[in-house]
Amino acid sequence: MKLALLSNFTVDPIKDELNKSFEIYSPVGFDTWQYELLNADSELYSFAPDAVLILLYVDAYRVILSPESIAYQWKQSIATFSKNMPHVPVLFSADCTFDDLFSWGEMKVFNLPIKNLVERYGSQVFYSKQYWYLNAMPYSIVGIQAIIKTILNYIHALTGKQKKCLAVDLDNTLWGGVIGEDGISGIALAETGNGAQFKDAQRLIKHMQQLGVILVILSKNNPEDVVLAFQHPDMILKHDDFVAEYVNWAPKSENVKECAKMLNIGLDSFVFLDDNPIERAEMKANAPEVTVVDFNCDSAFLPRLLNDVYETYFLRLDSSYEDVEKTKMYQENAMRFHFQACSGKPFEEYLKDMEMRLDFHPVRDELEKKRLFQLMNKTNQFNNGVKLSENDFWQFVEANNTDVFSARLIDRFGDFGIIAGVLVRYSDRTAIIDSLFMSCRAMGRKVENELLSCLKTEFLRREVEQLKIQYHCTEKNAPIVAFIESTPVMVKDLPERTGLFMEVEHD
Repeated sequence: MKLALLSNFTVDPIKDELNKSFEIYSPVGFDTWQYELLNADSELYSFAPDAVLILLYVDAYRVILSPESIAYQWKQSIATFSKNMPHVPVLFSADCTFDDLFSWGEMKVFNLPIKNLVERYGSQVFYSKQYWYLNAMPYSIVGIQAIIKTILNYIHALTGKQKKCLAVDLDNTLWGGVIGEDGISGIALAETGNGAQFKDAQRLIKHMQQLGVILVILSKNNPEDVVLAFQHPDMILKHDDFVAEYVNWAPKSENVKECAKMLNIGLDSFVFLDDNPIERAEMKANAPEVTVVDFNCDSAFLPRLLNDVYETYFLRLDSSYEDVEKTKMYQENAMRFHFQACSGKPFEEYLKDMEMRLDFHPVRDELEKKRLFQLMNKTNQFNNGVKLSENDFWQFVEANNTDVFSARLIDRFGDFGIIAGVLVRYSDRTAIIDSLFMSCRAMGRKVENELLSCLKTEFLRREVEQLKIQYHCTEKNAPIVAFIESTPVMVKDLPERTGLFMEVEHD
């Protein structure tokens, strides 16, 4: 990923750290960031970044201009860049002095929450007057490290590689105490006092769920005791907020594996939150793909820990309809799983009973395009190994010789939402599939066969005589490799064996 770093102070420590993961462009000279944005012939535009990071320190200008004047000038400079490169996201920080002056409208600009960091650490710890006067760096080592972590979280969110599911314990995690021993009147859960930290934690988890994080309960408890706990008057989370509840005495690693199978997602999509170090160790040992949160803090810091968990693993800068409705969609997926388990019918008959239908069509609007970009970069198993930056994706969408197709799946239990996408280039009468991807939620239902049939119909309509698709093998995309290799078409291996082309004769 190519990242441009612009600033009005010395950013060498930040640049050195980001350089470990990204190709960085940072202009030579002091305080040249506005020139870079305003001048279409600048090296910034030649660099063609996938994202731009703008870090500004307000106090450097305060003696010269008013805050309102500064904000107006800065917004004009960024608006010029956004007009020239509308699909390149900008991560912006004006320190924390007048955040309320920066709203961006339709521009693809995201404010970095530096103000929250200052509130957490305190200004005396976060800033360094000594560094400012010696090196033109306003932040202390603590401040620099916190800013770097926030930047990495936001860049990670831009790439669409977030986790999907938060699996939570109950006792001493969603409430204080043990429900089986303390009873409903004995657990700590309240608006004030010792129970407030747990109620605040539940508020944060509820907010995460509303932003598209799916929730699962993993608890060693008696089910009847848990039912009682959910009747507590200060309980924020309800049963409907969870896509699955594993309340039993089995190892939690076994439960999370069963849950992954039911939801049709990978174990590496899970983040596990549990106050018990024994349970955390068991999960790490027996389900190492699961991310285990280090819950090594007093429960008073639980809300802060949950905020870190969200920003590190689940942060979303744009939420689609599918994100907001994700809990409902995965609850429907659980119903499908149980329907199949109880049907007792052969798989082909089960698929007929599901009454599936695929809505395959060229992308219709901006929201659908954004959803496809998000899906392409999140999907690993059924993905031909091609993932694009947002700028490259939009350039492909807007090109003259391309098509972008979207597929939506509906069955008797509900709407899966958009589950697949195909990016196609045309050269004479050859169609080249640059990117083919499908959500893991739709796998195992032979949807890929219907997808290929829809593509074939589309290509025949366009009088395409040859189809080419190249895939790159990754650690996780064995399902799509197996599908391509088993497809009844003519296959030709590349000499370097980095991929494979399918060539389809017109019939």
